[in-house]
Amino acid sequence: RRDRRVLREHPVSDRLHELGIPVTGAVIPSAPYARSEAQRLRAFGLEEIIHLPMQPKDPANHHPRGQFVLVDSSDVEITALLDEALRAVPYAKGLNNHMGSRLTSEPAAARRLLEQVKARGLFFVDSKTAPSTVAHAVARELGIPTALRDVFLDDVQTYEHSAGQLRRLVAVAREKGRALAIGHPFPSTLAALADAVPWLKLLKVEIVFVSQILE
Repeated sequence: RRDRRVLREHPVSDRLHELGIPVTGAVIPSAPYARSEAQRLRAFGLEEIIHLPMQPKDPANHHPRGQFVLVDSSDVEITALLDEALRAVPYAKGLNNHMGSRLTSEPAAARRLLEQVKARGLFFVDSKTAPSTVAHAVARELGIPTALRDVFLDDVQTYEHSAGQLRRLVAVAREKGRALAIGHPFPSTLAALADAVPWLKLLKVEIVFVSQILE
């Protein structure tokens, strides 16, 4: 109950908007207020994608069949999950994986999901929650516009770590020409991002929506 009250008073979409930069908000379809947050992101002119739950390798991580794409999900089940996701986040043009270390590492399961992603005209961002992921490669084989995460901003949840990861992101972008970071709306992550904006502009680093760096 307390978490829901906090979300109402301080929507994540507002905090992303306050950054003043083009960020892509990934919305978990089954989360409380998913639809209202998706609507606010659109109203703010921010990009939104579906943060689609997928089966992790660790069985201790709760992954109910009705909310997660599993390695043994049927085509009918995947269709139902994608339909529900698009009802919750109706303006999404793409999706990325929430968890998914197991599913994205199994070629047949990843292909079964991504074939439906392609049929809906969506792009796919591989969050790279496991080094063994093949989802990005499968998406490329299927001709789906795709991208692979380069840096996690907050795998350690401190301001100092996120600030260091932003510096690493710039280094990767300079080496590759572009780089993709994924983070969560933790106070420490948002603070590091807010503080980094003037520095990034000074370095003439262009910040763009994920849809602008797809392969």
